[in-house]
Amino acid sequence: MLLKRETRFWDVLQQLHMGRSALLESLAEFSDDELTDDAAEPSRLVRELIAHDRRHWHEIAAKLAGLAGVRPVSPEQNEAATTTSS
Repeated sequence: MLLKRETRFWDVLQQLHMGRSALLESLAEFSDDELTDDAAEPSRLVRELIAHDRRHWHEIAAKLAGLAGVRPVSPEQNEAATTTSS
C-alpha cells in the first residue's frame, strides 16, 4: 500500500472525487427534512463533515500543490476563509 506522500497528485484527486461521490450517494438516502432539521442525526453528521473539511482543507490543498512546510491553520482561520460575505 502506498503512503499518501508517495501517491501522485492525480491519483489523490481521483480518490477525493470518489469519496465525494460516495458521500453524495449516502446523503441521497436522507430526506430534505432530515438534512435540515438541526435535531436530526443526519443533519448533525453533515455539520460534522463540513467542520472536518474546514479544519483540513488548507493542509490538503498545500500538500497536493507540493508546497513544503505546510503551516497548520486554526479552525477560526478556516472559518473566515470559507465564509462568504453578503
